[in-house]
Amino acid sequence: MKHKPITTAVHPVTWWSIALIQIAIAIISNTLAPILIIGFTSLACVILLDRNWAKSIRLYALLAAMVFATRLLFRVLFNFAPVNQDVAFQLPLVEINLGLGPVHLLGPLSFLALEAAILDGLRLAVIIFAIGVASSLAKPDQLLKYTPAAIYEVATAVSIAINLAPQLAQSIQRVKKAAALRGRSDGLGLTRSVIIPVLEDAIENIDIGGPAMVRSSAKNYNGVAIVTDPEDYAPLLAEMKANGGALQLATRFGLAKKAFTHTARYDSMIANWLTGLDEGAEAKPEAAAPVPSIFPAKLQLAFDRTEILRYGENSHQSAAFYRDTNPVAGSIAAYTQLQGKELSYNNIADSDAAWECVKSFDAPACVIVKHANPCGVAIDGTLLGAYEKSFKTDSTSAFGGIIAFNGEVGIDVVNAMNERKHFVEVLIAPSFTAEAKAALAGKTNLRVLVVPLSRVLNTLEFKRVGGGLLVQTPDDFTAQASGLKIVTKVQPTAQQIEDLLFAERVAKFVKSNAIVFCGGGMTLGVGAGQMSRVDSTKIASIKAQHAGLDLNGSVVASDAFFPFRDGVDVLAAAGAKAVIQPGGSMRDEEVIAAADEHGLAMVFTGARHFRH
Repeated sequence: MKHKPITTAVHPVTWWSIALIQIAIAIISNTLAPILIIGFTSLACVILLDRNWAKSIRLYALLAAMVFATRLLFRVLFNFAPVNQDVAFQLPLVEINLGLGPVHLLGPLSFLALEAAILDGLRLAVIIFAIGVASSLAKPDQLLKYTPAAIYEVATAVSIAINLAPQLAQSIQRVKKAAALRGRSDGLGLTRSVIIPVLEDAIENIDIGGPAMVRSSAKNYNGVAIVTDPEDYAPLLAEMKANGGALQLATRFGLAKKAFTHTARYDSMIANWLTGLDEGAEAKPEAAAPVPSIFPAKLQLAFDRTEILRYGENSHQSAAFYRDTNPVAGSIAAYTQLQGKELSYNNIADSDAAWECVKSFDAPACVIVKHANPCGVAIDGTLLGAYEKSFKTDSTSAFGGIIAFNGEVGIDVVNAMNERKHFVEVLIAPSFTAEAKAALAGKTNLRVLVVPLSRVLNTLEFKRVGGGLLVQTPDDFTAQASGLKIVTKVQPTAQQIEDLLFAERVAKFVKSNAIVFCGGGMTLGVGAGQMSRVDSTKIASIKAQHAGLDLNGSVVASDAFFPFRDGVDVLAAAGAKAVIQPGGSMRDEEVIAAADEHGLAMVFTGARHFRH
């Protein structure tokens, strides 16, 4: 049956008035209810007045559905929701590196982010559908006769077509380029399915007008308030409400400082990316997806000051703590202080050393640090057991140290610390039970920190030297049983392999030259920071004797190779039965022969762990 056109007794102006009201409500609404009501209202009009649906309405409905689906897809793919929100669902995290630092796609999607995406998608869909319903029910062939709204509709359609056509053409070209580039990234450690922008696209996406307007507004802060941070919306609205719509000069100046910082960091990101490209990349802007070096020729860094510290490493030095603008998950910079005195320069440095060490273990672990060196490390079935074992290593050095745990601290751990009258500067854990918090509350000077647990490392590490900066990637090597090379006649037992891997992991966090005696999942003696490796071995043995710990049957880890056999002679005399070291010395054969002579098992890892 031939479809009949829609006919209604309602004047076309009325339909467009209703549509404009619906659009206005959809734009200003921040909740789903009014938007859904508008959508159902438009749908009801169509169902009641045209059960067969006009072809134009079907097209608008299809467009609305596509817009809604696209909005949801982009939210899931480019998920920038804060990680501390409740997770709606978890997707595999895809990480790519386009220069300084990783870029994450997918991953956990929070309820708040999902709700915002649904709200935005529905708002756009409802606006499109409302226009479609009005234009169809108002009889397009009579719009020019009855109302100037037709001019608005035609102008809108033409404007959309003009703006979207070039973008659509560019998108098609980029998809074709991306299809050609997929699969080329295997040697770069990138995910195949990720589309990496070619140089031409990257340059095209550099914003020029936006930063210029932001900077000009900031320069004229006497009469302009420029807002670049969404977190400022609420306090600014409150101040304007309290002052009759005005903002104080101090507020406008603060906003200007933020704006200049914002544009400066935007330019810094561009500079880091461009100066990290290989020479000649500009000659072939469409040839391949450029992956900038993590060491750009002109390095721009950005950090935010979080606090002015009482003093630096010593009382006559001034100091402050700066946080990375994008700190890695689970770093010490993400701490929340529950109680205690303000942190000092040395507190933060030692806390970082303790936290980086303890978070490297899978089993419940405890690390006690003094002057940036672990003086006691242990793993056990419980945090209480790990604490008791780590405290035994060096109870003298543990006094006034930093303690870090990789699990929730309960009242049993706090009671054990109190029984030993263990004075601690800082106590760190991912969480504390309510009972533990209540018991610790009486220690008003004790600094208690909560840090999210994550094994993610900094992308780069920095060390300031006179007139310059040393930059390197983090030491992310951890020995595995499958990668060990047994070089002696005596084969290590399964238990010795387990203890050797534990010892190697601890030695990684001890200042060089580092020697660590271990056994039964705990450190027995730690020799740190000596100019001679044999001296570190002797000190570690002496520390164990002073603690009353038996080294017979123990294992030893060395952060670097033994240059001579003397170190092996000392550790063998102390009672050690197995050694783990990188190997690579000119005298490896001499060292291995010494190990065979003493009946030791020795394994090489092939990786050194110098720490200065």
